[in-house]
Amino acid sequence: MVPNIANLSFSRQLLPVIALVGLILGVIFIYTSLPDREITEPEQQPPKASGELANAARVAGVGLVEPSSVLVDIGSALSGLVTDLLVQPGDRVEKGQVLFTIDTRALQAQLGQTRAQVGDARAAVGQANAAIKAAQAAIGEARAAETTANQQLALYRNIDDDAAVSRAEVIQAEGNAAAARERRRI
Repeated sequence: MVPNIANLSFSRQLLPVIALVGLILGVIFIYTSLPDREITEPEQQPPKASGELANAARVAGVGLVEPSSVLVDIGSALSGLVTDLLVQPGDRVEKGQVLFTIDTRALQAQLGQTRAQVGDARAAVGQANAAIKAAQAAIGEARAAETTANQQLALYRNIDDDAAVSRAEVIQAEGNAAAARERRRI
């Protein structure tokens, strides 16, 4: 018995068949695209170093971890020579586990330079403090000289007898007082 095409209902008869076919195709696609989760040895061994480097511990290049779920790129925020490799191919690792160490000689040198610069800056601060103390002492000396010059000038001006002090001494005392005022201002 052939169904009558005029009596076919899209939503009641054709839509469920299309959905079933789509479901079967989706299951087949997912099953065939699953990654291989077996742990195997690499097909080729990496090239070997010769000479002195043949027996030295080292590794170079960008790493790629192939866990059982998804691929995870590994690397370091610092560039440099890897000095110690702490895992071997096929080892299971945990999140946060250290995989390798990087040579820190360049960072140690930079740290030494920074410490030297800090020492130089501290020495400069010490010199500045000494200069401030010297300037404060000079200000104190200038104030004392100004006070002395003003007192001497006042003494000369308070003498009633014009013959007791020469006019040159009064002019010199005025000059000393003015010079002391200028030294204190600077």
